[in-house]
Amino acid sequence: MPLFDQASNLLDCLDSRDLGKRPLVFITHSLGGLLVKKMLRSANDYDNYKGIIEQTKGIVFLGTPHTGSDLADVIDKIRIVTRTTVSVEELKAHAPQLRELNQWYTQNAPRLGIDTKVYYETQPLKGILVVDEDSANPGIAGVKPVAMPDDHISISKPKSPDSELYLSVKKFIKECLKTTVRLKDDSNGTVYLGEIPIHEH
Repeated sequence: MPLFDQASNLLDCLDSRDLGKRPLVFITHSLGGLLVKKMLRSANDYDNYKGIIEQTKGIVFLGTPHTGSDLADVIDKIRIVTRTTVSVEELKAHAPQLRELNQWYTQNAPRLGIDTKVYYETQPLKGILVVDEDSANPGIAGVKPVAMPDDHISISKPKSPDSELYLSVKKFIKECLKTTVRLKDDSNGTVYLGEIPIHEH
């Protein structure tokens, strides 16, 4: 489906599973980052989805082309190194809307309390550096894109739990979830404030 239909589908999927009741952290790769940004913007426009955007505490972007000097060129590169899909073609056609979407995220993520972590690849895939530092940078004050010694595919596949990317993302998630929330003990009706517990797996 086109990106905008996928965003509506994802939003409904999250809502149907009651995922707007506890803190959320999204880890996205490539065009998936654009999908999550579009989904959050849609959630922000409808009262019945407010829980999802209110509970979103952080987003990790791995090789996501936010803007860059020429978004259409970046999308062409993705099309070359991956299978051509309707989504990729549609994204190229709607590059101006994607720039506007990034502007919305840049202006609203800090206000909504959404922390952002950005990583970009430094190695070419099939001879092409798909998402460089400029393309990966969403332009949020205080957010510095981090270079990784990976290509566009391997950046989303840490080799082990000891790898730099894995440990860094793990730390980011923990920091995002150290948030005070209103909890209810259904056993006796007691309502109290506390921190979300973090369980190691």
